[in-house]
Amino acid sequence: MDNQKIGRYIADKRKSKSLTQAELAARLGVTDKAVSKWERGAGCPDISLIKELAAALDITVGELLEGEDEKFVMEDETEEKEEKEEKMLLNAMNYAQTNMKVRSHRVGKVLAELFDCSLILACMICFIVDLAISRALTWSLITASSCLLAGVVITPFFLLKKEKIFAGLLTGSVLLFPYLLFIEWEANQLLGTDLHWFWPLALPITLIWLCILWAGAWIIMKTKPGVFKAAGWYCIAFAFGSAATVMISNSFANSDIVENFWNMLINCSALLAAGVICLCISSIRSR
Repeated sequence: MDNQKIGRYIADKRKSKSLTQAELAARLGVTDKAVSKWERGAGCPDISLIKELAAALDITVGELLEGEDEKFVMEDETEEKEEKEEKMLLNAMNYAQTNMKVRSHRVGKVLAELFDCSLILACMICFIVDLAISRALTWSLITASSCLLAGVVITPFFLLKKEKIFAGLLTGSVLLFPYLLFIEWEANQLLGTDLHWFWPLALPITLIWLCILWAGAWIIMKTKPGVFKAAGWYCIAFAFGSAATVMISNSFANSDIVENFWNMLINCSALLAAGVICLCISSIRSR
């Protein structure tokens, strides 16, 4: 479906009926900006307006979707008529699909704006409370940096049509390390300590979990497994990641791993069991 061609056809038919964009928009219950967008090929009319728009321009729905006047076909030329009907059907299906994508993108933009506005509002409230209590910006900087990281990582999921998972992972991977360094510095400033936990604790744990997430995302994109199969492999990977996290934490705290052994064993066993159950369900469903 050619939006540019349809847009030019709408403009030609509107002008042939001596209608302005505002007058056509008033008949359809939309704005003149929407009509202008259609005629420039920058968008397409909502599928619910197609029949009404065609009637306003004195054309058929097929002509509107085709972007040109129907040519007269003799009744005995049945093969050509069938081809034209098939083409019109394909145009209608393509138009509906395009319209759904446009609607989905609009919903994504609205959700992204609401999400970002809620983060900004949360930051403002934290700043006000922090200034009222501490007479300076202290702990609220940690909250603001956390909201900023969440906004940058999650917003692409609402806006992008493709590769949204990799976009979120990429921004998170790039910004997570400076974020953790800032948290370390700000925490030391607030508490008056000189504790350095980024290199021995945060860095290895973050690298382990980023590797798990990246590997899982890559496998999902390449193999496109079912929901249960993907969940199963993620649960198993999370079990090993959880065990590694506990061991690194104990090493940093100079504590005996035996103290947390049973908790680690329970958590890892639960994740492994959940993973096996998901894989079994996936195997049963695929039969």
